[in-house]
Amino acid sequence: MSQGYNPQGGQGFEPQGGYQNNQPYPNIQSPMVWSILSTICCCLPFGIVSIVYASKVNSLLSVGNFQAAKEAADKAKMWAWIAFGLGLVSNLIGILLQIMIAAAESGGGF
Repeated sequence: MSQGYNPQGGQGFEPQGGYQNNQPYPNIQSPMVWSILSTICCCLPFGIVSIVYASKVNSLLSVGNFQAAKEAADKAKMWAWIAFGLGLVSNLIGILLQIMIAAAESGGGF
């Protein structure tokens, strides 16, 4: 295995995930903000899963494992969308149930 350039001297490293030193690094961003928002506002259990995957992205990028970082970011986005969707559906069901209960208590019907 060839050693990469290390500006501080000593042994270098070669990034994992198929990227060589002469190729540009991919632009992978952690969806941590969306993960936290989906946890707080939508669905707690699936939002926590999204936070776990989002927290792995930066550490994987720092060791040069770009493929795993991309997969973690994609999974974090997927779980954030699942949390958002389930939160939206459950809130709509709750609102409809409240409307139906209020209508039944007031003696009116649909």
